[in-house]
Amino acid sequence: MQENEDFMNQIKRFRKNRVLQEGIRELIKNEEETKLKLVNPFLKILGYDVEEVGVLVSEGIADFRNKKGKKVDYIAYKENKPIMLIEAKYHKKDLQHSTEQLEFYFDTKVKDGCHLAMLTNGIEYRFFSDLDNINKIDEEPFFIFDFRDFKEKDLEILQKFTYNQIDVAQIQELGKRLKNYGQVLEILTQEMENPSTDLVRFFATKVSKAQRTTASIIEEFSKYLKEAFNEVSHSKHKTLPTENVISQKTPTVPTQPKITHSYTEDDHLKNIPENTIRLYEIIKKEILKLEGISLEPKKQSISFIVGKKSIVSFVILQGKIKVYFNLKYSEINDYKNRIRDVSKIATWGVGDCEFIYENIEDIVYMIPFIKQSYNKNR
Repeated sequence: MQENEDFMNQIKRFRKNRVLQEGIRELIKNEEETKLKLVNPFLKILGYDVEEVGVLVSEGIADFRNKKGKKVDYIAYKENKPIMLIEAKYHKKDLQHSTEQLEFYFDTKVKDGCHLAMLTNGIEYRFFSDLDNINKIDEEPFFIFDFRDFKEKDLEILQKFTYNQIDVAQIQELGKRLKNYGQVLEILTQEMENPSTDLVRFFATKVSKAQRTTASIIEEFSKYLKEAFNEVSHSKHKTLPTENVISQKTPTVPTQPKITHSYTEDDHLKNIPENTIRLYEIIKKEILKLEGISLEPKKQSISFIVGKKSIVSFVILQGKIKVYFNLKYSEINDYKNRIRDVSKIATWGVGDCEFIYENIEDIVYMIPFIKQSYNKNR
């Protein structure tokens, strides 16, 4: 218990006296200073001291296919085995556009038994593994620790990454629960905001004695469902359990920090190559030709909305754009076999269909799916 309190107090003090101390980040001008002033002290609290031989190897080499000598900032070792890759960026860097670089490192080191990776800008720490496809780093982190907004349960999870406690198998099991919980929460949130026809029909058939659920019944019960969700949310949120169950065999998974920041389109286009921005602008122009479309930037994606439903969302990366059609994979005719079914994978987009958009020619293939989603969701 004392060890837990000491660790949590150290993190809180570091947050107050270093990470969020007024004016200190303005003095940190580049990536190297971010490592020295923010990342290294944090790693030391976790038990990974850059000065300790055999624990944290600086500038580790990770060859990848035809890219020889690619360097990762640190490789954490325990009992002479690599356990976690650590890549640090400048504190003003948007980590959403830096994930792909870890692929170069992970592909090689996973063969040596390294199944964890950390990506950080000294303020936000993202943890990855190969939960979706063995030996291939996941596209999304299974846990994010953000110094700007964290809870006690986030600290309890973070402590599992300390040098004395880290157990890769246990963390991967926790990671699976975190990802599954996040996906369930995302779907539930979407249903609460805009109940799907399937969910409305389910409740309507449970309550109504009508032989068939007509459009008028669907509309009526959709209103009931929204009101019910709203009432349950307001009446129950103060009675949710708060006890510490993270260390139990089947832990309750804590929520991630609630996002209150208002995001803009420009947030997603910062530091993105001109050719990628051009691809986005071209498809955006085509989408806005559809009637009643509005644009809704979120933290990790940009969604195009009709009414209150997303028809397509974009995650803009370096050199490519991930496109998510709000359709079920079984509903589409992917005759080129270009679309991936992500219904069982946590993503930043809305919908079960993921498409990688890399060149102008892809627009011709995308447009029919966007229109199909538009017609379904409006």
